[in-house]
Amino acid sequence: MMDVAFDLAADHSSSSEDQTAFLLAFGAGRSRAQHGCDVEADWLLLKAHPETSAALLAGFIEGLASTRSLAQWGGAR
Repeated sequence: MMDVAFDLAADHSSSSEDQTAFLLAFGAGRSRAQHGCDVEADWLLLKAHPETSAALLAGFIEGLASTRSLAQWGGAR
């Protein structure tokens, strides 16, 4: 089965300063959200670390967003 969200993330990563970091963070954010982990704590730790790149932050956010349904975004009813 094709994973559309991951394909979109791969496309977005092409404009990122570090494609590998973006995709790694995407996968981590997505996995943590799907498993019901405390993603807010993860986010705060990422933001607090001085060496966290913009690619990591963007990838993590995209990963979190990929777990949301259209209904949660106000789309399909």
